[in-house]
Amino acid sequence: MLAIVWFVFFALENLPKIEGGVWLQKSTWLGVGVGALIYACIIPVSAWAWMILLSACGEKRSGFSLAVLMGKTQLAKYIPGNVAQHAARMAFALRSGIPVPAYVTTVFQETVLAALASISVGLLVVAIYPAQWLGVAKIIGEIEWMWIAAVTTFSLAFAALLIFLLGKKHYFTSKHLPRPSAAFVAFGAYSINYAVVGVGLFALARLSGMPSGLGLAALTGAFALSWILGFLAPGAPAGLGVREALMVFLLAGFARPEELLVFVILARVMTMIGDCICFVVAWGVDYSAEGG
Repeated sequence: MLAIVWFVFFALENLPKIEGGVWLQKSTWLGVGVGALIYACIIPVSAWAWMILLSACGEKRSGFSLAVLMGKTQLAKYIPGNVAQHAARMAFALRSGIPVPAYVTTVFQETVLAALASISVGLLVVAIYPAQWLGVAKIIGEIEWMWIAAVTTFSLAFAALLIFLLGKKHYFTSKHLPRPSAAFVAFGAYSINYAVVGVGLFALARLSGMPSGLGLAALTGAFALSWILGFLAPGAPAGLGVREALMVFLLAGFARPEELLVFVILARVMTMIGDCICFVVAWGVDYSAEGG
C-alpha cells in the first residue's frame, strides 16, 4: 500500500511536466506493439519450463498444450486478489488430466524458481553495471559483485533444500520431487523470461525516444527486481502500482522523473497488451482445436 500511495503522489507531481505529444507519437505506440509481441514470448518459455517439471513428476505433456492452458488464464491476474489466475489455471489443468499432486508440486517449484530467477538476474545485472543504480545503492550501500554472487548462491542452495524438505515432509511421493537437472533447466527458462521482457522494454524505450541511459541491462535488472515485489504484493492486480513504484526507484539515476513516469506507464500498457495477445491466441487455438 505504501508503494502504491508513493507512486500515486509521484505521478501527480510529474504528470504536469510531461509533454502531451509523447502520447500521440506513432513511434511510441510502435514501441508498445513491438514490446508487447516480444513480451508475449514468456508464455511459451514458461510452458516449456512447466513441461520439464511435469516430466520430472512422470507426467508427459506437450509444451504447446501447456502454453495454451497458461495463455487462457493470463488475464485473470488482473482480477484483484491475485488468486483468480491460479484458481483458473488449476481448474484447466485438472480438467486436462494433470493429477493434483503433480500440479501442486510443479506450481510450487515454479513459484520458488521464478522468484529466485528474478532476484538472481536482477542482482547479477546490478553487480555488472553498478555505477548508476542509485535506488539499489540506497538500500544496500556499496555494491560488490562477490557479495551479490554469495547471496545469490546461498538463495539457490536454500531454495533447493526447502523444496526437498517440503516435498519430503508432506504428501508428495518421491516421484513428485524435482530432479536437480529439471529444476536447473526450469530455473534457466525463468531467467530467460526476464531477459525477454528486458528486450521488450528496451525496444519500447528506443522506439519511444527514451534517454539512452535506459539501456538493455538497466531495464532487465529493474524489471527483474521489481517483478518479485509486485508478485508478492497481496491484492494488487498483477502488481499494479507496486512494480511501477519500484522500477521508478531503481531507475532513478538513468532518466528524469517525468521520463521515468512516461516509461513505466507505457511499460504497463505494453505488458497488458502482451497478456491480451496471449489470451486471445490461446483461446483461438483452443476454439479451433475443438472444431469451432
